[in-house]
Amino acid sequence: MNTAGHPLLQRRQLLLTLAAAGVLAGCAANQPETLVLKTYHETLSSLLLSQDRQHLVVIGEHHHYIFDTPQALVAALESPLHARMEGELGRFSVSADGRTEGDYALLLPTDLDEADRTRAAALGFQPDPARPGGWRLAGHVAGQRYLQGTVKANRIRTTLNHPYTVEIQAEQPRSEQVANALVTPVTTAANGVNLLYYVVLAPILVPFALISRERAK
Repeated sequence: MNTAGHPLLQRRQLLLTLAAAGVLAGCAANQPETLVLKTYHETLSSLLLSQDRQHLVVIGEHHHYIFDTPQALVAALESPLHARMEGELGRFSVSADGRTEGDYALLLPTDLDEADRTRAAALGFQPDPARPGGWRLAGHVAGQRYLQGTVKANRIRTTLNHPYTVEIQAEQPRSEQVANALVTPVTTAANGVNLLYYVVLAPILVPFALISRERAK
C-alpha cells in the first residue's frame, strides 16, 4: 500500500522534523557566544568614595566603574598619612558581563620618621624593594563597568591633579550587545552633589602615577 500521501504519516513526519529542528536550535542556543578581546584606553577624571565607604567610583571619559572598596584602602585614605601618599594603577580587565578588575598600589616616601613607619606598617604597608626606604601597599579592586548615560564626565568635578589614561582589556561578544549594558547609577543632584543611588560621593585626592602603557599621543 502506498502510504507516502497518508495524512497521519505526513503529520507524523512534520512533527519529527519540527522536533529535530528544535533540538538543533537548542544546541545552538546553548553554545557559548564567541568572545573577542578588545583593548581600549579610558581617560579618568575623578575618583569618588561613597559616604558609607562601601564603594569606590571611577569616572572615565566613556564609562563609570564602581568597585567594592577594599577596607585596607579606606583605612589608608583616612589615616594621617593620606596627604603623603601617591598611587599607581595597573591595567584593568573587563569580562563580557561588565565585571571589572584591576590592581592598584599606594606609595609612601622614603623619609618617614619612626612614628610614621609604625603607622604605615599597621595599615599594611610593606617596605618597597623598588625604592629603598619607601613603603608600598598593593591591592586589588573588583566591580562593574557602566555606560555613562546622561551623566557625563565633564559634569563631575575633576578631582585628580590631571586626567590619566588607563589601558583596559575587555571581553566582548562578537555581536557587541551594547543594549544589554548597564547604565550608571551615578547621578548629579541639583545642588551639584554627586550621588551613587542616594549615597553622597566625595572626591579622593590621591595623585596617581600610572604603571600601565599610556595612550600614544
